[in-house]
Amino acid sequence: MEEINSKLILDRISKDLINGSVDVTYQGEREVSSSNKNIMIEQYKLLVDSSHKIEERRGASNSVFIGINTILVSVLANSPKLIKIEIYYIPFIASLGFIGILISYDWLKVINSYKKLNFLNYALIQSLEKFLPSYVFSLRAKLEAEEPEQKIKNRGSSILMNEKLLPKVFLSIYFIYFLTVIITFFYKIYF
Repeated sequence: MEEINSKLILDRISKDLINGSVDVTYQGEREVSSSNKNIMIEQYKLLVDSSHKIEERRGASNSVFIGINTILVSVLANSPKLIKIEIYYIPFIASLGFIGILISYDWLKVINSYKKLNFLNYALIQSLEKFLPSYVFSLRAKLEAEEPEQKIKNRGSSILMNEKLLPKVFLSIYFIYFLTVIITFFYKIYF
């Protein structure tokens, strides 16, 4: 289903890619004049560079989120046992767990945002390749899809799945911690 959606999006982008208000001199099917091709090549380079920068920013944001979560988990792990905590500290500790939940949820949203940005960039790149002499990214995507035995199959999806696993683990840790603090709070009040 995802392949069909991707194909439909790529076809729609290809149709909308060429600016109709610019005089493009066609020399044949999918061929344009050399001056227009040079402009397209420059735009292609910009898209490829933009895709690489998005990957770098994604890696940097993941590092920041890992650092924040590591610090927060270490603070929560070093807190005294919940049973011995005075009741007036519990709301503070609960708020740290809740902040961790919000940070992990935001991390998942950032990952999805970068996924969408990269998908759009690569869709534009593949659509633009239809007007260029070679199909570098389109061929790579095709080869990845056709090689079921190779580890390159769905490389982007497997990276994204692993990338989403860590924020989900942190989210689970914070959620369990938050529930434990709330249960402890009510236990101290009523017992």
